[in-house]
Amino acid sequence: MNVDNNICVSKSKFGSHGYEFNDICGMVSYLKEIIYSNVSSVVERCDKHEDYIWIDTKYNVIDGLEYQIDDKIHGQNTIYAWIQGRGIEALAGHISYLKKYHGNESTALVGQIRNILKLILFQLSKIRAQCGGHVYFFMDQSGTPFTFDESGNRKPTVLTTQSPYNFSDLFCAKGMYAAAKTTENHDLASEARKYCLDVTKAIQTYTIVSDQYQFDKNNPVGQVTGRKSHASFMIQIGAMALMVSHEKDNSFVETGLKLIEYVLDNYVNTKNKFSKLEEFDFVEFLDSENQPWSQDGKIISDPGHALEFVGLAFKFTDTVKRLRITDCDQKNRLCRIESVLPKIFKQNFRNGFQPQLGGICKLFDLITRNPINSDMPWWSLPETIRAALYCWQNEPSVSAKQNYLEIANECSRCFKLNYIVSERDMMPIQNRCGDGKIAHTIPAIPDNDPCYHTGLSLIDSVEIISNLFTVHD
Repeated sequence: MNVDNNICVSKSKFGSHGYEFNDICGMVSYLKEIIYSNVSSVVERCDKHEDYIWIDTKYNVIDGLEYQIDDKIHGQNTIYAWIQGRGIEALAGHISYLKKYHGNESTALVGQIRNILKLILFQLSKIRAQCGGHVYFFMDQSGTPFTFDESGNRKPTVLTTQSPYNFSDLFCAKGMYAAAKTTENHDLASEARKYCLDVTKAIQTYTIVSDQYQFDKNNPVGQVTGRKSHASFMIQIGAMALMVSHEKDNSFVETGLKLIEYVLDNYVNTKNKFSKLEEFDFVEFLDSENQPWSQDGKIISDPGHALEFVGLAFKFTDTVKRLRITDCDQKNRLCRIESVLPKIFKQNFRNGFQPQLGGICKLFDLITRNPINSDMPWWSLPETIRAALYCWQNEPSVSAKQNYLEIANECSRCFKLNYIVSERDMMPIQNRCGDGKIAHTIPAIPDNDPCYHTGLSLIDSVEIISNLFTVHD
C-alpha cells in the first residue's frame, strides 16, 4: 500500500472510513502489555540477585540462558554505565505511568522500583566521587573503569577532574537526575542537576567525547578525529525535556531549543545545503568543514537515529507547550521546529524502513540510496512508533493523520512479529540481519534494554493516544 508521498507500508487492518477505533485500542493494549511485562522483568531480576548491586539484563533473550559470570563482554563482572544511566531514567519514568494505568495492581512494583533507584543512584554518585566526577562505558562491579587492549585483555582507564565528559556521563547525568527527583533525594538531585548542566556545556563547547566501544565492525562508533556526530545534541534534548518538566525553568527551554536547532541547521538537508542529497535527509556525521562526512564515497545516515530525533524533539516541544512558560520568540521557534519535524520523519522513514522484512536498516548511504548496514536493531521501531504518533498528534490534515497512524500500527505489528519474545516477558531480541533472520551482532551494548528505548518510547506513545482518545482495554 502506497501512502502519503510514496511512503510504503504493508497492508494491515484499516476501516474504509479511516483508522478504526478498535485498531487503536488493540495497538494501545498491546503496547501496555509490553511495557508492564518488560519493567516487571527488569525489577524481578534486580530482586533475584540481592548481592548484585546493579541493574541486570544479562541474559540471552533468544534462548533464555544466563550469561556466565566470567564472560568478558556479557558477564556480571562487566558493568555498562550506559545501561545503568538509561535504566534508572527509564525506571523513574515508569512510576507515574504505572500509577496512572495500573493503579493498585502496581503498588508493590512501584515500591520495588524506588528501592532500585535509590541503590543505583547511590552507587553512581560514589563512583563519580572516585573518578573525578565521571563514569565510563566499561566498569567492574566496584565501579573501576577499564577498556580492552588489542589482545582482548582488560586495561585500566584512569578518570580525573581533567578528563572530558563522555557519553556515559551523558546518560548517567540525566538518569541520576530522574532518579533523584523521583525518590525526592534533594542532595543528589542538586548533584545530578549540576552534572547535567556540566555535560550540556561540554556538548555546546564540542568537548564531549564518545567512550563507546565498537562491538560490530559494520557500525562505525567511537571517537574519530575530524568526524562530528549529532548524537550528544540529540540525547540531551531528552534531558532538557526532563528538567523542564521538573523545574519549569525557562533557561532549560532555551537550551533545549538550541540543541534542536543545532541538529536541524547542521545535520538535516534543508534549503539544499547538501546539493548531492535529497531534501530532509539526515546526516549521521559531519567533517571538520561542517560538510557530510564521507568514507569510501559513501555518506552515512542512520534512519533510526533520525526518527529518534523527531520523537525526542516533539517530546520536548510538547512538554514545553503544556507548561506555557515560553516567550514570544520561543513560541515562534517551537512552531518552526514542529513544522519541519514531520518532513524529516517522512524522508527518513522512507530511507530506512524495509517493508518486506519488517524493520529499519541500521545504516543507509545517502549517495547510492541503499542500505550499507542492513542489520535492523530493535530500538528503531519503538522510537518510530513514538515519532509517528507525535506527528499524528500535531498534523491538522485528516489524510496525513491517517498515514501516521498506519505507520505507527505497522511498526507495532512488525515489532510484535519479528522482535518480541513472548516467553521472555515480552523482551525484544536485539538485532536482525538483512535477510530477516536473527543477528548475533551487538548494535550498541550487549545487555538487554532496561526499558529505555522500548519502555520510554511506548509510554509516550500510549500517553499521546490516551490524551486524544479515551482508550479502554
